[in-house]
Amino acid sequence: MRWFFAYHRRLMDRLYHGNLFSGPDKLEHMAPFLVGMGLVIVVAYLFGPIGKPVRIWLVAALCGPGAIWFVYVLFHELRSLPGRYRRHRELE
Repeated sequence: MRWFFAYHRRLMDRLYHGNLFSGPDKLEHMAPFLVGMGLVIVVAYLFGPIGKPVRIWLVAALCGPGAIWFVYVLFHELRSLPGRYRRHRELE
């Protein structure tokens, strides 16, 4: 888990201490969600038709953490935007 906390620290440092254009790209936002969706597609293909309650739990379990990560990073990106803009204006 140290690698995750180090990645999180680097990401937040880029957001809160970087310039206006140093935030994460969209792949860093969406990668966990896309991996979860890929796993849902693979499981649905391998096991055929799945009942509706099981399908809902499967999608929530595999895509939920990625969706939460996306919202979390997007929140911090929007929260850090005024400070990054202020630093950008000071450099001009």
